[in-house]
Amino acid sequence: MGVVVNKTEEYADSRIERERQEIREHILAFLLSSILIFFFLQIFQKNIFAPLDRLKNAMLLISRKNAESDVPYINIKNEIGDIARAVNEFRINIIKLDKANFALEKTSADKENLIAALETRIKEINELQELIPICSYCKNVRNDKGYYEEIESYIAKHSSVDFSHTICPDCLRKYYPDSPKNCKGRSVRNLRVNRNINAFFLFSCCHFPLVS
Repeated sequence: MGVVVNKTEEYADSRIERERQEIREHILAFLLSSILIFFFLQIFQKNIFAPLDRLKNAMLLISRKNAESDVPYINIKNEIGDIARAVNEFRINIIKLDKANFALEKTSADKENLIAALETRIKEINELQELIPICSYCKNVRNDKGYYEEIESYIAKHSSVDFSHTICPDCLRKYYPDSPKNCKGRSVRNLRVNRNINAFFLFSCCHFPLVS
């Protein structure tokens, strides 16, 4: 009877020891698995998750019209590098498209300005080509409101022409018969002219060459 009890106790002790050994093995396997999982997560975080996050930020910058920023990982020879090179190609195309749009807008603006200038010139030419009522005596021109004004003023208002007054040789001989024929190169002090020559003739004669 005592032998049976001893064998039973030994069997129970051995079974308990095996169960404890199995528990220790399970705990050790769990710890090793946890360490391996943590190690692989770190590898994925460094080589996959972090690069993908940076590429995502680069895409966000490009979508916000900031295509001048560089794309990372374009020199890496793996799938991340392939994605980075594709993003960089997209960035380059965006830059080219922006430059083309800017050039097109500038060309369109220049074209509109040129058309506006041509329309203005055509309008001025058409206004001057119309029948202009002019007085036969004083040579004043009747404007659209029915008032008469000097021809110089009328033409200046309807075109980009400016007048610079001088005196022609015929009028010089008619109104100033005692004046010299040519005073180019002379000063007002050395001019010997009639006392009736007014200041306008002196100024015009000394500053504008006379055509004989």
